[in-house]
Amino acid sequence: MQLDKTRIVIRERTFSNLLDLSLRVARHHIAGLFVAWAIGVVPFALLNGWLLYPLLHEWEVTGQTSGYLWHLSVLTVWELPLATTPITLYMAQLLFVERPQPRQMLVQFWNRLPQVIIIQVIVSGLLAVWDLVALFNDAEGASVAVLGVFIMGAWLMMHMLWPYTNEVLLLEGNSLFQKQGAGTLRRVTSMHAHGAGDVIVRYLMSLVIGSLLITAVAFSIHAIFANLMFDYELGLLFYLITLPLSVWLVLGWFAVVRYLSYLDLRIRNEGWEVELLMRAEGNRIARQLA
Repeated sequence: MQLDKTRIVIRERTFSNLLDLSLRVARHHIAGLFVAWAIGVVPFALLNGWLLYPLLHEWEVTGQTSGYLWHLSVLTVWELPLATTPITLYMAQLLFVERPQPRQMLVQFWNRLPQVIIIQVIVSGLLAVWDLVALFNDAEGASVAVLGVFIMGAWLMMHMLWPYTNEVLLLEGNSLFQKQGAGTLRRVTSMHAHGAGDVIVRYLMSLVIGSLLITAVAFSIHAIFANLMFDYELGLLFYLITLPLSVWLVLGWFAVVRYLSYLDLRIRNEGWEVELLMRAEGNRIARQLA
């Protein structure tokens, strides 16, 4: 590992430049990123299909897809941090190491898993669990709608104000319950507070671009299969496979964007590129003295 010779040049970038860079990274490392994406996403995609398949039978009778789409959205947002964890760990390895080490990634994931579960699964899940209760108890549409506004409003604020929580949890060695110094929660708050304006603007831009991309990918895949099978209606295949696949593909790419944005925030706030140079020089001096 050479801290001053990273695979990606460490410098400040605009958001448009980060989007372009993420496409280049995805193109050059598509095999490794796809494996990391599949490891994280496939279990959750299968779980969602199993949980929500009964709603698609209801759609075939009533013609209403709002319930299915709503529950799919809630589950996907809840699962997103865990599902994209392998991509984040792979990107962190890719930055410094010529060949990422799966064993080292697994050890790092295992060490940081308790924090991820507490913050990203349990705390965030306090919002999603009420939607699951509504799902399994066939709650009325009006109550689900009111509940939905509350859930998505709270989640929007959480993700908009602290979008890089997952990177802090996985990649920085802070303790969750540390009494002195920079504990994890204090670190998350302070890091985002220094660049709050940029963080919020970039999150909103990601939300708009991501929504457009999901729509474009989903209907492009649908158009291909529709022309092959001469069936142009949005049927079971579209809602059960095409739409979730499009969502997870776009979110997987945005996990790369998010990681690069996290690095950019650290560079802007902390002069991280200077820290890397100093640490690299210190390592060289230590080796010479040894």
